[in-house]
Formats: sequence, C-alpha cells, structure tokens
Amino acid sequence: MEGVEWVLALVEPPAVLGRHRLAEERRREATLELRRRVGAYLDRLGVPYLLTARGNRVAAMWQVHNPRREAEALLEALSPGSRLGYSAVHAGGEVQEAYREALIALKAARPGEALSFAGLDPVAFVLLQQSPEDLKALVERFLPLPPKLLRTLEVYMESATLEEAAQALHIHPNTLRYRLKRVEERIGPLSAPETLARVHLALRARSLLAG
Repeated sequence: MEGVEWVLALVEPPAVLGRHRLAEERRREATLELRRRVGAYLDRLGVPYLLTARGNRVAAMWQVHNPRREAEALLEALSPGSRLGYSAVHAGGEVQEAYREALIALKAARPGEALSFAGLDPVAFVLLQQSPEDLKALVERFLPLPPKLLRTLEVYMESATLEEAAQALHIHPNTLRYRLKRVEERIGPLSAPETLARVHLALRARSLLAG
C-alpha cells in the first residue's frame, strides 16, 4: 500500500473460556467468523485491503479516509464483545511499526471498544511496555486493599466530589469518609500528590490486566 494512507487493525472476538477441546473448537470458529465479518465490512467499504488471521486475532490493513469512523463501523459489524486496536495512519511501508502500535492499542481496549494507538493515554502506553507479571506486582504493591475498600477507592477516584462518589456507592458521605480513612491508613494520604500518582498508576494497571 505504498503511496496511500492506511492503518493496521488487530481484532479479537469475545473471549471463550476453558482449555478443553470444545473450547478450542469454539475459539477457532469465532476467529473464522471474525475474519468473515471483517472481510465483508472491508468489501462494503470498497477500498484496497489486506486480511489475515494470526492465532485468535485477525489483522487487517486498509486504505483509510476516516480512521476513527471506519474502525468504529468495523467494530459494529462484529460480534458483541469483540475488541479492536488500530495503528496511527501510515503512508509508507512501516508494517512492523504499525503492527506494534495496533497490538499496544488492542491490549488497552476493553470488550466492545475500538481504540487507536494515537488516542492512547500516556500512562497506558508506558504500562503496556511492562509484562503482566510486572503489572500485577505494581497493583499488589500500591493497592494492598480488600475488595470493598478497593471498590470504594476506584469510585472515589472516578468521581468529581465526595458526595457524587457516596451516591454512586449507595452509602452515606460519612460512611465514605470512614472508608477513605481506612484506605489512607494502608496506602498513605490521598491529599499527597505522590500517593495519588501511585494510586492512578496501580488502578490503570489493574484495568489493563482485567483487559
């Protein structure tokens, strides 16, 4: 595709759990169906493209006009729960670079999400250079909390105000204050920038591991 602008996307079907023979067969069928749907979409798009399957993923390159709109439309053509990561726009032969970009974006994408490498936040980009074992160690080191307190911290960090967080957790603000005090006893004051930085990194790593 020299001389034209293109992107490379990696697509995964919804996860099929299990290691038994039936699960393996379902994964193969899901990948074949994924490739069929990706090809059908690109045929309708009417642009030059290349398509191949690698393991349980499908890799697609196509001449692009509106990357975000086309990637989101492609995802909508797939089974619910599929996920998609796509590279920055390229105009030369940087296929290996584009594949790496798409893989990083795919690892950060959640089920039902099409995520671009160009739109990836810097924290996720740095964390995705680490192994799953390193990410797990980071979470265990900086979030040594039982499930209830961990959920409390997650909602608090995502909320604009303490009252909004309490409402989302369906608890009284005073109950939330008590829980946050218990959180701070374990990880440090949430008013301290260094604590907030550690928490943000660890929560993002946890989200990436859940993938």
